[in-house]
Amino acid sequence: MLHAQLLRWGCWGPHLSLVLKTALLHMYAACGAMTSARTVLHATPETDVVLWTAIITAYSRGGQLQPALRAFHDMERAAVPPNAFTYTALIAACSAAHSLHIGRLLHARLFKFRLEHETSACNALLDLYSKSSTRFLDLLHTFCAVDTPNVVSWTAFIAGLMRHGRDQEAFAAFARMRATGVKPNSFTLSTLLKGCTSAQACQLAAKIHAYVLKTSFESLDAAVGNSLVDVYARYARLDDA
Repeated sequence: MLHAQLLRWGCWGPHLSLVLKTALLHMYAACGAMTSARTVLHATPETDVVLWTAIITAYSRGGQLQPALRAFHDMERAAVPPNAFTYTALIAACSAAHSLHIGRLLHARLFKFRLEHETSACNALLDLYSKSSTRFLDLLHTFCAVDTPNVVSWTAFIAGLMRHGRDQEAFAAFARMRATGVKPNSFTLSTLLKGCTSAQACQLAAKIHAYVLKTSFESLDAAVGNSLVDVYARYARLDDA
């Protein structure tokens, strides 16, 4: 309706602010109206990286890797240079599609354009590599490249360690995370608990349980609570469960 009013009032044109056009594009993309979003994009002669990245991000969130890649190629043909957020959206789409090969090609481009230390892009790469059983060194090198890891970085790294069967290293990473002042969230804790499958699972779960009680963790949501119950029940610690 807003778009139609702008057209009716004769407000649509080169003089309409890029900020308003970007807001319209975001609105259409959030509603899944990608045809309308692309109409706004192509009707904007001064398209910039924000508009293109908004389109690519919308495709990525919808799990549409190929349309995201096509938009990226269109962006390059329009001579609009991508930024770290553009690559973040593309790598996230690769992660959702389990497209490791394309994700690694994008990783190489981050190095080419000196964006390999950007936290948002690194977090997307960590998620990609954490899902692969063969890319442990890539996971490790990517984490080491993050200048200031945040809770998303640490959680993805811990998930990768768990997936590679490195439970003790994952708990060591959890300890380092807290030592650096980064507070875990419910995803961090449930990730650790889901990986408690070794003979020492109950001991590890008990440590997390103690941490939750000691810190009065405010986000003991269903995921964390259910994970604790699952570990205790699996190993016959029904009193704790």
